[in-house]
Amino acid sequence: MASLLPRKRWLPRLTALVVVVVSVALPGCDFLTAKMSSTRTPTPQPTRPIAYHDLEQRPLHLPTLAAGAPCMTTKGSQVSPDYGIALGNGPVYPVGLGAEGVLKYAPPQNFESGDWGGQKVLWVVSPAYHGLVLIRGGRLDGAGEVRFERGADPPAVLEFDALGLDPDGWSGNPSYTRIRAPGCYAYQVDGANFSEVIIFQAVLV
Repeated sequence: MASLLPRKRWLPRLTALVVVVVSVALPGCDFLTAKMSSTRTPTPQPTRPIAYHDLEQRPLHLPTLAAGAPCMTTKGSQVSPDYGIALGNGPVYPVGLGAEGVLKYAPPQNFESGDWGGQKVLWVVSPAYHGLVLIRGGRLDGAGEVRFERGADPPAVLEFDALGLDPDGWSGNPSYTRIRAPGCYAYQVDGANFSEVIIFQAVLV
């Protein structure tokens, strides 16, 4: 019996030590669990602004025109007292094709080109939209392209950033539309939240 006394004396101390160790360890476990949980939570990423590359990835959705069918041009209206007649529903409009949507273009020699004639077109953007604009196009009644700006081999896209610096928050962006033959054509105008097709008739003058 005497040999059991030392063990009985240590039991209370040992029990107390275990309680202290457990009470210290448990809050630490909670902290580690919370830390691990927080690292597994995905961090929200900011929305990336749209770029010209994004707009270029959109497919063209130009209508087709049967042989001999009339060119149903987009009609024009006065969208701002500061500009001429504009075509389309906006917010981006071409100005310079009149109320009937007719582009009267000059021959290629006026542009030092063997193929591409053209005419000035002003693109205006309403205060409803500020941002990147991409314009492409094509011929509807046969094979043919729409190109832009000057030069012997003009680019196939027109890009600009509508900043709203003109009167009443509008944007005005002068350009040239370039084509090789008379016919029925269309622009496709793309922005961050819209895509519109504008049809016009090209006539050589």
